[in-house]
Amino acid sequence: MKAGECYDMLEYNSNIIPIPVIASFNTSGKIKPIYFQFENENYKIMDVITSYTEVSMIYFDCIYFNPYSDFQNKITLVYRIKDHFWGCANKL
Repeated sequence: MKAGECYDMLEYNSNIIPIPVIASFNTSGKIKPIYFQFENENYKIMDVITSYTEVSMIYFDCIYFNPYSDFQNKITLVYRIKDHFWGCANKL
């Protein structure tokens, strides 16, 4: 991916922030996010509540653990299928 291409996602949806994600793929190709990074901090995803596909993106509503506050929080991760690009749809 060329520098700046990741922000192509923002052209279509300005509230999606590019982030690194570690995900698992099963033998059927189903995706499950496991960890994500935001502002140099790593967060573990505890549960994927729902996932759904819209056009060329898969949305994952997740619960993650914030070790700094001892609370579980909700985040929506977005996976763009065409170029395997990850982002989050809401700020932490």
